Amino acid sequence: DCYKSAFDFFQTAYFITEFPAQGFEQKKAEKARKKREKEIKDSISFELAKKAVEEGRFVITADQIRGKHGRTVNVNRTTNFVLVQGDTAVVQFALEGIVNSPNGIGGLTVEGRVTKKRIDYDKRGNLNYTMYVTGTALSADVTFILPKGSTRCSATVNSNFSSDQLTFSGELCPYRSNVYQGWTFK
Repeated sequence: DCYKSAFDFFQTAYFITEFPAQGFEQKKAEKARKKREKEIKDSISFELAKKAVEEGRFVITADQIRGKHGRTVNVNRTTNFVLVQGDTAVVQFALEGIVNSPNGIGGLTVEGRVTKKRIDYDKRGNLNYTMYVTGTALSADVTFILPKGSTRCSATVNSNFSSDQLTFSGELCPYRSNVYQGWTFK
């Protein structure tokens, strides 16, 4: 009986120490699997975004806009974007709660012709993009860096008419009609 008590004690001690370790290992393996799946998904998304930029058909849908003095505003992705379709670019911002605006949705929408486009890659594989956009109401340099393995970027629009600057932070993806364009100055 004494041995049975000792056996029960060691058996209980084994289960207490072994099963939590197995649970920990399973959780660790599951976490590693999910991390790897996310890396694969991000890599595929980056390759699609990269191809869209190289083909000149992409949109950066912004969830934040930052002015030149650093003030950041959270915005609606559907109405705040930098869009490129071939040799045409559209830059639009729209702030919630503004009733009277040039584009009718709380901001400004300008369209122009893309010139001086440059795409290159740094040694880490990040995509660097620069373009010059000219139109009736727009003359600006637009630049962004798309980090390798990501679709999140910040496009900076530097106006050549004034010293104004806006930075659109959001997701870059192949262009689909997932944006709403207000009245446009062409």
